[in-house]
Amino acid sequence: MKGSHWFIVGIIIFLLLMFAIECRLPKKFVWNPTFSHYDKQPFGCAVFDSLLSASLPMGYSLSRETFYQMERNDTVSCRGILAVANNRMPSEVDVDALLKMAERGNKIMLVSSSFTKLLEDTLKFDCTYSYFRSVDLKKYAASLLKRDSIYWIGDPKVYPQQIFRFYPQFCKSYFRQYDSLPVRKLAEIDLAKDMGNALDELDSTTVSRNYHPLVAMVRPWGKGEVVLVSTPLLFTNYGVLDEKNATYIFRILSQ
Repeated sequence: MKGSHWFIVGIIIFLLLMFAIECRLPKKFVWNPTFSHYDKQPFGCAVFDSLLSASLPMGYSLSRETFYQMERNDTVSCRGILAVANNRMPSEVDVDALLKMAERGNKIMLVSSSFTKLLEDTLKFDCTYSYFRSVDLKKYAASLLKRDSIYWIGDPKVYPQQIFRFYPQFCKSYFRQYDSLPVRKLAEIDLAKDMGNALDELDSTTVSRNYHPLVAMVRPWGKGEVVLVSTPLLFTNYGVLDEKNATYIFRILSQ
């Protein structure tokens, strides 16, 4: 009886010791983009949300309503709305609702690597397709290669133009726009740097449009506007860990 008692005590001590060792081991990162407000992994949004709450002067809160529900439930208030995803968004049902809200004066920011065809046709833009693979990011980061450049080209009277460095896996999608609707340019990526002398014979307009495409732009709509951004991974915990890079995001939200 006494022997079994010490055996149980030994097992308990062993389990407590293993638990303490496990807690002290480095946490394994999960490189899966979830955009969850409670996910503290690199591509969750727990840290991102905390920075927004502390940085936006008018406050910040999470809503689980769809654009359709928001439009039906609040026809008076004007606010800024941010939606982030890594694939096609929003649904066709919600496109009409978000455009109605923008027409009333709301500011709608949509951040995704691809968008629904209806939204692209309505706002007259096209977003190139890209697919994120965490293994590519790890290999690129380990190789110590140069990062891509995103140029902030918004209103210099409000914020000075600056360059921000990101891994290319973060900014592989970009916009091709049409001239039929007005647009306010916010940020572009430089695709010309690796072309060498191949662009010398092209005119500056062609180079600017095709090799300096936008990754963030504003489409005025009614009394409000729709902000389109093609770099969703920059709106995660990993994307805002660099204070300078986070500034780029907060500028778009507060402009």
